[in-house]
Amino acid sequence: MIAIRRNTKEYDWWYMDGCKESVVNIYTNGDGTCRWCGQGDIDVLTVDHVANNGKMHRMPCGAKLTGYKLYQWLRAHDYPSGFQILCANCNLKKEMLRKWARRGSNVPNN
Repeated sequence: MIAIRRNTKEYDWWYMDGCKESVVNIYTNGDGTCRWCGQGDIDVLTVDHVANNGKMHRMPCGAKLTGYKLYQWLRAHDYPSGFQILCANCNLKKEMLRKWARRGSNVPNN
């Protein structure tokens, strides 16, 4: 019998893409778009902690709970509430707004 060896790097990418896609589909109810602006490019969609508690969430789970490890964690824990899908731009904008609010600064108008 001849064993067929998978290209593990190719399989890893295939698995990780499927993992991200399933997380995005669950948290967007199948829409697959950014909650704020509607961007639908999966390459720029990210998971966001709604309550801005990402650092506190990562501490007990391990410092490396980001990217695909976060997607795996979300799947393993049956997609808990408290997360949303934002594009990279909206995720950065949310962080900027949070910092401006914390400093008591006026939010600049674009």
